[in-house]
Amino acid sequence: MTPSAPATRSVLGTVLLGWAAIALIAVLRDWHLITALRFSDPDDALRMVQVRELLGGQRWFDLHQYRIAPPEGVVMHWSRLVDAPLAAVTLLVRPLVGEARAELVAAVVVPLLTMLAASLCIARLVARQIDAELVLIASLLMVLMLPAMMQFEPLRIDHHGWQIVAVLAALNALLARTPRGAALVGGLSLAFGMSVSLELLPFAGLLGALFALRWWRDPAEWRWLVWYLDALILGSAAFFAATRGFGDLTNYCDTISPAYLAGLGVIALGAQTVALRPAMPRIGLVIGLGAVALAGVALFLTIAPTCSTGPFARLDPLVRSFWYDNVKEGMPVWRQDWSVLLQMTVPPLAGLAGAIALARRESGRFWQDYALMLGGAILIAIAVSRFSSVSSAIAIVPLAWLVRRSAQSLAERRSFLQRLVVAGLLVAALLPGLLLDIADRFHDTFNAAVGRPSAPAPQAQINEVSVACSQPGSLTALARLPQGTIMTQLDFGPFILLRTPHRVVSSGHHRAAPAMHDSLAAFLASPDSARTLLQRRHVDYVLICPDLVETHMYQDRAPAGLAALLLAGRDIEWLEPMDLGPDGGVMRLWRVKRQAGLNSIASPSMQ
Repeated sequence: MTPSAPATRSVLGTVLLGWAAIALIAVLRDWHLITALRFSDPDDALRMVQVRELLGGQRWFDLHQYRIAPPEGVVMHWSRLVDAPLAAVTLLVRPLVGEARAELVAAVVVPLLTMLAASLCIARLVARQIDAELVLIASLLMVLMLPAMMQFEPLRIDHHGWQIVAVLAALNALLARTPRGAALVGGLSLAFGMSVSLELLPFAGLLGALFALRWWRDPAEWRWLVWYLDALILGSAAFFAATRGFGDLTNYCDTISPAYLAGLGVIALGAQTVALRPAMPRIGLVIGLGAVALAGVALFLTIAPTCSTGPFARLDPLVRSFWYDNVKEGMPVWRQDWSVLLQMTVPPLAGLAGAIALARRESGRFWQDYALMLGGAILIAIAVSRFSSVSSAIAIVPLAWLVRRSAQSLAERRSFLQRLVVAGLLVAALLPGLLLDIADRFHDTFNAAVGRPSAPAPQAQINEVSVACSQPGSLTALARLPQGTIMTQLDFGPFILLRTPHRVVSSGHHRAAPAMHDSLAAFLASPDSARTLLQRRHVDYVLICPDLVETHMYQDRAPAGLAALLLAGRDIEWLEPMDLGPDGGVMRLWRVKRQAGLNSIASPSMQ
């Protein structure tokens, strides 16, 4: 039954109340970071650089980042769909607060509005399929789904929050009464999501498989799949034209490109062909749709054969071993620390248990379908950890019901021990990582009390950038130097681009792999070999942040390499140490000397 207008207004008011509470807490908690526009992730910093340069006159369809690997630059795989709201908010408030504060406002407002969009999608599912009274609980559960909540925090302006919104919007297609409504909601939502990030392609395939299952069960329901595929391909083509244009038709493996559109187009047309006989035997339907899927994949690989092994398979071995294999968010969940692993998997699994219980209790196919989609999302997240933000958000809907059932069970229990057990199980289902952290701290405290040594802390990820180096004040002195090209650690590069007018040799983004190789090779090489690499890249400065994990990896891998020698205080004849003063913090900087026989090392801007 469709909710009445007063009920709809009540749900909206409840969502706004829950969202406002979470937003206020998040802003107050991160106020010291917000006021300094201090991003914790290099991707967020580089996203703001991309928006800034778009507003500074770079063409909409030009996705080059010219200050990485100059002079050619690097074509980014990021979508203008994410840049657009950040640019719009910046333009809207810039006349009122100035350019710097306008960026700050955009970096706070946009992720919080993205969270509101996700909360509204969740609220509609909860109100329609469970109970409108649970909407507030569902809204507040967002703050406990840590992998998802991290993508909506102030200053988290990268694309992951929009992925979550796209998936939750697509799941609202399960509420549709007609195939046409489902196609428009599901197909267009995931076309948007895949245009933001191709990571949603498996989930789009999962929803297509669900609609194919409906067709298999009932031949009269063929339209769910056929029209969904039509909306998916037409939406993808429209978003491609709107954000990529037709000036660069390169078949990139990591974003929607002509090869993907061709493959999706064949699948959509093939499904329509199979639908000419929708009541064929089930085995014929399976064979027909399987052949259609294979034909689409075959065409895609014929057009873009290098994509057969994925966008990262052709990475240089040095880049793969030193960078890609150390980016934990792209690894399977079993490569994570235990507390992180539990938080990524247990709440979604609890949500899956709730969805299965609801499917058994209630008639209709909604909860069966929802359980299948959540289960598929969990499998994707097990393979790629960062997808746990999506599976955690999907799990909120059945978790809201599970929380209410647990509260009812608590009220029914007379024994304090029974209540404690129920409460403990609920907390363990929602915050298992926190419980493990508490247990670890208690264990360390106990060991310290009895004089027993504690286990060493696990090594941090490579992309954890030192606060001492990345905060705005630490880059003030660097910004005052003559503009040049800097060779530094991979994930420190975006902060330099954000805070200074300089260029960088590389950053931790896979399309810059050749430049990444040269940076890594130079830091690991002997001074003479490094000099050749710096000369080829026209490097003006060498910058090292000593307390980055990446820096320690240089020292461990090559004790006689350039980075290790510089940090040990060894003089390199063609590098001149520079004093950044108190503003420089712990950063160490060297200028490539411009003297007879070495002028070719400095870039033209320094000569």
